[in-house]
Amino acid sequence: MTKMRKAQSLSLPFSIPVIDIPALKNALSLAIKKCPKSREQVADDVSAILRKRVSVDEINSWTAVSKPGHLPRLDELAAFIMATGSPAPNGALAALAGHAVIGRRDADILRLAKLHRERDAAEREMEEISKRLSSDYLNEDRAHARSTDRAK
Repeated sequence: MTKMRKAQSLSLPFSIPVIDIPALKNALSLAIKKCPKSREQVADDVSAILRKRVSVDEINSWTAVSKPGHLPRLDELAAFIMATGSPAPNGALAALAGHAVIGRRDADILRLAKLHRERDAAEREMEEISKRLSSDYLNEDRAHARSTDRAK
């Protein structure tokens, strides 16, 4: 006879976010509304990507805020994002962890700005080192000249 244990409370070093189901469903709904394809075409594309039939009714249940228990699995979500071309569902999920989803062009702009900032910092550091070295050499030359003058 097996005894059921009481659930133990876990002490984790981080908080577990509550998944905002309406936000995810709204993002799915927005993705399909902005998509130039019909819901039938999206369902067909999701089906082709997954190599299994996904119906329009299933897609509608994913987007319906009134059906919080009907969420796409991860593979279905990925196929939906690919079929609609929308980053909105990714954005809703990323927001849970305090992140944002940006496009490739914006990512390149941010990377370029970061590289410029790093280059500017490196140039300032090189200038400081050059000045310090110049000052050190100048002081060494003066010290050498003094010692030579004393020896005469």
